[in-house]
Formats: sequence, C-alpha cells, structure tokens
Amino acid sequence: MWDTDASSTKPSIYGAKTQSGEYADVAWQEGSGSSSTIRFAELALNTPTMDTLGQSTPITISNSAWPANYQPSLVQEPNSTAWVCWIANNLGRPPMNITLFSTAPGASNYNTIDYNESSVSVNLPNGGSTPYIAFSQASASDSWTDYACNYNASSMITLGTTGRDMQLSNGASTSSMYASAFNPSSSPYPLEISGNISGAGNSPAGNVNTVASLPIKMTYGRGGTISDGNLNFYYSFRNLSVDGQSIGFAPSSDSTDYDSLSSLNRSLVTDPFQVNTNSRIVFSEYSGFADSSAAISVLGDTGYIDYNVEVIDNTTGKLVGTIENIRLTASNAGGYRSNSYLLSSDGISNETVKVKIDVSTNLTDSKFALINSYSQVDSSSTENLQSLSLEPITVIKDFTLSQNYPNPFNPTTVIDYTIPKDSHVTLKIYDVLGQEVRTLVDEDQQVGRYSVNFNGSSLASGVYFYRLVAGSHVITKKMLELK
Repeated sequence: MWDTDASSTKPSIYGAKTQSGEYADVAWQEGSGSSSTIRFAELALNTPTMDTLGQSTPITISNSAWPANYQPSLVQEPNSTAWVCWIANNLGRPPMNITLFSTAPGASNYNTIDYNESSVSVNLPNGGSTPYIAFSQASASDSWTDYACNYNASSMITLGTTGRDMQLSNGASTSSMYASAFNPSSSPYPLEISGNISGAGNSPAGNVNTVASLPIKMTYGRGGTISDGNLNFYYSFRNLSVDGQSIGFAPSSDSTDYDSLSSLNRSLVTDPFQVNTNSRIVFSEYSGFADSSAAISVLGDTGYIDYNVEVIDNTTGKLVGTIENIRLTASNAGGYRSNSYLLSSDGISNETVKVKIDVSTNLTDSKFALINSYSQVDSSSTENLQSLSLEPITVIKDFTLSQNYPNPFNPTTVIDYTIPKDSHVTLKIYDVLGQEVRTLVDEDQQVGRYSVNFNGSSLASGVYFYRLVAGSHVITKKMLELK
C-alpha cells in the first residue's frame, strides 16, 4: 500500500466480495508512543493479483484530542460502512479508553469506553449493522478482566475469560458470537473461549431503567472536541447521577456531521430527570487542551473557548440555573483537568429538568466532533467531591449588539450580542457603500449570549458596518479596520 512507511503498524483488514468486484477496508496505526494516529483506506481488489490495487486516499480517523492511538480493529457492514475500534490515550486523562468510529459519510462522532483497556476487537452478526465489542481491562499486574458490549455500551457483560489479547467472532446472531482471550502472563499461555455474547444485546442509549437491570451498571458522558490548527480542546460532562440513578443523554446519530457548534450543542443535552430540594446530584467533568503550548499560540490575544453548563426546565426549556460558566483563553489554557462535584439542589422544588451544555468559540477555522463516553463508576461515593451550587439566573431581557472589540482592529475583532427569545439570527458585515462583504451568522438560535469572531484580513482598511437581524429586531453598529 502506498502512503505507508516503517511507522505504519498493526493493520486490521476486512474484505467483501460483490458482483462488481472484491473490496476491503484497512485501518492501521501510524506512529507510536504519544504521537500516533489511526489511518483508514478503502481498497478495490479487482484482479487476481494486487498489481492493480485500487485505493482511496487514506484518511486519519482518530481525533486529535487524543494524541496516542493504538491497535485498531475493523469490521464492515453489508452497506460498506466500516466501524473501526481502537485504544486511545491522552496523558493526564484516565489511563486508556476504547474509541469506536463509523466511516459513514459525514460522521463526526466518537463513542468512548473508559475502562483502562489492554486490547479490543469489534465484529458484527452476519448481515447486521450493530457492532459489538470485546475488550480486556487491566485489573492488576498480569491480570485482566474481559467484557463484551454493544456499540454504545448501553448493554455490557463480563465474559468470564481472563486474557489480555481479545478476538471477537462473527455469527448468525449474538447467540453464536464468541470471544477468544489469550493470556501471555505465564506458561502454558492459555487461550480461553467465552460463552456467547447474547447478554450484550442492543438497548436504547440512555434508557436508565434498562441499563440499571443489567449485570454491569454503566454511567454516561457526552461532550465534544474543537480542533483548530494545532489546537485540540476536549470537554466531557459525565457520570451524572441523581439520588443514585444514572442519567443518560438524548439519542445521537452515528451519521450526523457536526459541522458547526450549533449542531454539536443540540446533542449536548441529558435525558430529563426529577429533582427536588433534597436531591443528591453528582457529576464529573473532563476538559482541557492536548497541547497547552499549541493552544496558547492559536488562541493568541483574543481567542477563547467557552462552555456553559446549565439546568433547564424539561417542558419549557427555560433556564433554571447555571452550574458553571467557563472561558478559556491563552492565559488559562492548561492541560487536562478532571473534577467530580456534588451539586446543591437548593431552590429547585419537584421539577423535571435536563442539563444542557453550550460550547462556543471565536476561532474561525474550527472542526468539531461529538464524544459519547461510558464507564463503570461508583458515583455514590462522597470521596473527593467538590461542592457546587446553582448560580443565580440572569435573565436576558433585550436584543443587544455590543461594540466590537478591539476597535479599531487588525485583522480580527469580536462581536457580542444577546437574544431574549429563540429567533432566526443573521449577522452580516457591510462596506460604506452598503455592499454585503461577509455573513457571520445565518441560523436559528436559542435564547442566550453569543460571541462571533470576525477576520478582516481579506478586506482593505476602512469603515465597515455590522448588522444584527433577529426576528423583527435590527441593530447596526460601525467599526474601523486599520492595517
């Protein structure tokens, strides 16, 4: 294969034969240590020899928020969509996690399972489209516990085997799919075969009652990544429990293209849950930059990434209270942080609510991805929990458009505005002749505060106007670019 070299290792390949030819997908590890990626390509084997092998342009499918990625495993659906599973790690985060990615067109979301894994294998029932995973968890030196689960980890079982290196077979159904596990710790190096994995059958993601009745109780997390040049930011809200009951997240599609922050934020919402003044609310967060130095360089003097965590009414969507409101700039762009919290429910009286996360940035060349995470965590423990209270509600009453800052600017500036009700919003830039030169926003937006970065590097020095249109409200302000 071309576009590979001595650092291309651990390939996984899956082939299929159709009337039009023989095809295969291949995934491999590129690089090693703390700088390794997972690469993917499609192959066409249209002749008895490989002399005329056809190959798509290889792509990197691992998320740059995790710079260390190992041991891919690959399976292909009948519709040719491939599922690739591998082990990922970022220094400063929990040791290892399984990452599962679909190559369906436009897909940009990842499922992760935080279990300190050593090996992983993915496969499908014959003709099926729901992948299953077998993996080993390092429990002590030369000791492993083996598991199987469906693709979103809403159903998980222990396999009873104790090997490090896993291989999951296919079969007519999960009742005839088995895992083999090899234990290299001491001679005679046993190879064990599990029972069938039918207990890891599919169930709806986030269905708390179903998950709670399974042999392994799971907790859930959801967040996203922002990548802009060498900047890679990760945020995850996870392990939410209310009075000991794990709370899941609204369903997300594996084929959604998260090409904007608005599409990402629409998926950062939990399932609804009942809460009162005596409720015990526990959750965890992971956030930070993969490389602080790179983040500082990309953010510069005016760049920022915000994330707001809010409690909203399930029926009306109105804000009940803010858990936290964080702005990250070059001055506080640290590495990964991990915290667990006990949230006071004072002021909430017998309401059905949801947690909503809003992520925003003024970086202009960002790419986004959704991260689903799953883990087995005892969220009932009070050890190392930090106390938090809901912040008072600041009601947005008016449509506002702030003066850009800095002003004059060269070549970037920030424009802030607020909208007190859900509206279709446009924010456009005009020159002194009234000609439109740039559209910054053109989408439906919810009640809130927004910041938009404008880069005028392609424009000449001079006076420009920026106009906010939200429903029937129109506000225009002037700004000056000086080069």
